[in-house]
Amino acid sequence: MPLLTDADVAAKLNMEVTQFKVFQRKNKTFPAAIRLTERTLRWDEDEVDTWLSAKKEEKNGDGF
Repeated sequence: MPLLTDADVAAKLNMEVTQFKVFQRKNKTFPAAIRLTERTLRWDEDEVDTWLSAKKEEKNGDGF
């Protein structure tokens, strides 16, 4: 289970880090972060990849 920083996830989504922070707060379906310390959040790469795949299928109409 590789863990990603906010910068890693932002790069996967082709966004700036500040854009990602707003995006992940507004998008309730995005995978939740794992809190390592009070100020350190990481995302499970597999969960992010699964979410991205599902979004691509929705966009292409392959989800049904």
